[in-house]
Amino acid sequence: MISAPDLPLSLADFLAFERRSSDKHEFVDGQVYAMAGASYAHNRIVANLVRLLGNALTGGACVTLPSDMKVRTPSSRVYYPDASVVCGPPSFHDAEEDVLVNPSAIFEVLSDSTERIDRGEKFAAYTELVSLNEYVLIASKRVRVEHFARSNAWRPIVAGANDRLRFESLGVELSIPLLYELVF
Repeated sequence: MISAPDLPLSLADFLAFERRSSDKHEFVDGQVYAMAGASYAHNRIVANLVRLLGNALTGGACVTLPSDMKVRTPSSRVYYPDASVVCGPPSFHDAEEDVLVNPSAIFEVLSDSTERIDRGEKFAAYTELVSLNEYVLIASKRVRVEHFARSNAWRPIVAGANDRLRFESLGVELSIPLLYELVF
């Protein structure tokens, strides 16, 4: 176990700490926040999402990345989205290639403890990314997906149990029933 560093930290100090740690942490305004584990429903949704997007994007210019890929925003916040997609060559914060700076789409699965941050702080930080075209919030306690697109001035399109969502910037559709397969 690595001991917690003195706060506030610089981005460089945070990344040095994070790369030595066996746990995951997010970085916001010099502060370090430990990430908690997730429920079965949350993990199942993420697994379905990564599989569905990965299959749909196979052979194209876009690649699906699971929740171990860190994303850095222009305001130097570092988060671990539940899934992200990068289209074209990925750009990284540094030579370690573990902090993506140009995601095209970001997906967050909501829980009681993260929903407020995912809707507020993270959404605002993620939309600073000029590469980002799609931001998706996925409920874990009911079937509901909110899709925000830059082309729609970040207004949500809400999908329910029998819907399909189209991601124009990725050129794919996502089946909501398949996203929630074996969750409830």
